[in-house]
Amino acid sequence: MKKTIILFILTVVVSSAVYSDVSRAAYLLTGLSPRQAALGSAAAAASDSAPALNINPACASLVTAMEVSASQALMPLGISGRMLTGAISFDFGVIAAQYQGYNFGSIEALEADQFGRPVITGDVLELSSDVFTIAYAKKTGNLGIGAAIKGVFEKIGKESVFGAADIGITYSEILNGTMGISINNIGKNEEGALLPLAARGAFSWKIKDNEKEFIDLMAGVYYLKNENYIEGQLGMEFKPFEMISLRAGASINGNAEMNFSAGLGIKYNDMSLDYSYSPGAVPGDTHRIGINAVSFGADDKKEEGGETKAIREPAQNFTEYLKSGDYYFRAKKYSQAVKFYERINVLYWKDLDSMKDNEKSSFYQRVGLCYYNLRDNRNSAQYFEKALFFSPDNEVLKYWLKLVKQ
Repeated sequence: MKKTIILFILTVVVSSAVYSDVSRAAYLLTGLSPRQAALGSAAAAASDSAPALNINPACASLVTAMEVSASQALMPLGISGRMLTGAISFDFGVIAAQYQGYNFGSIEALEADQFGRPVITGDVLELSSDVFTIAYAKKTGNLGIGAAIKGVFEKIGKESVFGAADIGITYSEILNGTMGISINNIGKNEEGALLPLAARGAFSWKIKDNEKEFIDLMAGVYYLKNENYIEGQLGMEFKPFEMISLRAGASINGNAEMNFSAGLGIKYNDMSLDYSYSPGAVPGDTHRIGINAVSFGADDKKEEGGETKAIREPAQNFTEYLKSGDYYFRAKKYSQAVKFYERINVLYWKDLDSMKDNEKSSFYQRVGLCYYNLRDNRNSAQYFEKALFFSPDNEVLKYWLKLVKQ
């Protein structure tokens, strides 16, 4: 009776492109986002963009309207990967979807003859995998939560289908930065074997100059439970000009083995083009390129000189976020307003702290009123209390706080 022998090329190929000593379905650990790869994956768990949802689904909670991205990765030994991501914000949270496709090439199948010797059959085994992800994320105050389910369609000699789940959180204004924690690939494959369960944690600090982001510093840790593998990660993003982002990253594992990466981002209005380069001694280098588009609601209008004009450009700094939030607040579009206000809490809390007490009180009162109109009394009370702290004699605030607590 003949037995078909399938070469274990997938494990060798993918692990050389990602990490050493990883278990089956190691491609689930492969990041395809150029920005995250350039930063050594250090910021992945605390990122503020939708493409990072395959690392931490809570990252999608900061999407304020709609975000779409596409990327392509060229890896050693002819391996390639592609990723499409889309996310849209609703009043109840953010819904995101992602597709990741991997092509590992093909190999010839072998059979054992009657003497146990390998014989080429002439059959070609296609090696590929497609991963479909649906995620939900929501931001409440400084806390962002997210969960995702994956459907994996694997073709490695034979076809198999299995699922997995990811969970994660982000939290801003902690140790002067943003924190993210995620657990990935919870589940088993079709044969009942555990998937490569990974845990990640990251911190991201933003240094600003004249209200604009200037340098992002990131640090993270990655742990692969199946192999008891741990890795420390560092990343930096330098923005010398508004349109240009220069990125670099490094990682080191428990065996003192280091990896480096670098990349570039070019941004124009609400579009960005990203590239990353990850050198590899064996078997080769990895290149990633991607495009990202962010929309903050092109159909919304603002008055300018007695005429209406579409808001097309995303906010770039504290002042623009504040103006955008105030515009939506005056327009009674409270769900949109609170997204800009909460973004200020995440990205520009230092600018907020530098305001006068009466200005901070007014800001927190507007946020509280947004949540009140959205029937979220818990968050409304939280922000009214903050407003009252900076304006303790304000009778109107006392009335609103009493109202929402009742």
